[in-house]
Amino acid sequence: MIRYPITLEELRSRIEAEAPGWFALAAERTERLRQAGRYDEESGIWSRVKAVYMRLQHCKCAYCERRLSSEDFGGAIEHDLEHYRPKGPVPAWPSEMIARERGISYRFATGEPLPDGYYLLAYHVLNYATACKKCNSPLKASFFPIAGARGSKSDDPALLRGELPFLLYPLGDLDDDPEEILTFDGINPVPRVQRGPRSRRARVTIDFFELDEREELWRERAEVIRNLYIALEALRQGDELLRDRAARAIQTLLSPASEHTNCARSFRALYDRDRTRAVEIAERAQVYLESQSP
Repeated sequence: MIRYPITLEELRSRIEAEAPGWFALAAERTERLRQAGRYDEESGIWSRVKAVYMRLQHCKCAYCERRLSSEDFGGAIEHDLEHYRPKGPVPAWPSEMIARERGISYRFATGEPLPDGYYLLAYHVLNYATACKKCNSPLKASFFPIAGARGSKSDDPALLRGELPFLLYPLGDLDDDPEEILTFDGINPVPRVQRGPRSRRARVTIDFFELDEREELWRERAEVIRNLYIALEALRQGDELLRDRAARAIQTLLSPASEHTNCARSFRALYDRDRTRAVEIAERAQVYLESQSP
């Protein structure tokens, strides 16, 4: 995961340009939900602004950083505009079945259920992100693990920071920078620190989205590492023309628009810090990719 910088004012401006009048409709709907005391709509209007988030996230999943199709070909199919805090009932996570099947066990609490959900945030623009189908459903579903106490009666996510969410929110500066919480050891996501709240956040986020178990993520990250390693070596040893091309390739691989940017940046930092270890990881990535070939 990485951060996608944007201010609330800029996000509101982009949404109004994409769907004029959306905020007035959203305010009316929020007021009706406030009166009802729960989310009770048959359908919502957030899909009208999905393209804004797709562009902001460079058509990547907010959580696993997979590259998804563009607006023209995959907007309605591959991208879900999901609610970070669920608008409907929130069950406890992990459920007994999830804990048993996936072997998840923590020595810390992950939050009580919230029967009414965060219905007042159904139309808050900093409660949205676009996610791939796998991350959004079945993994995220209506779960929202937290370290603190639930605080559902608010229409402003900034006032709910005391909940201490475990899941990272990557848009704007409402939350910590994901790269300060989660990094990579080769193709595997790991906590940046080994103890404390930030370590627990990383562990839960990794477990929640199965970021260390999904073969499609391993394969794509291995490809990123292989390509980045080749470019880094060309930059170090190649002639002038090759170094120029390598530098451009590295810039692309490290950019927020590329898939698995956090993984790429983590490997680049390792290459600069410990080239011997980086070579070992690059070789493992290549072996893994060869093992996946038919």
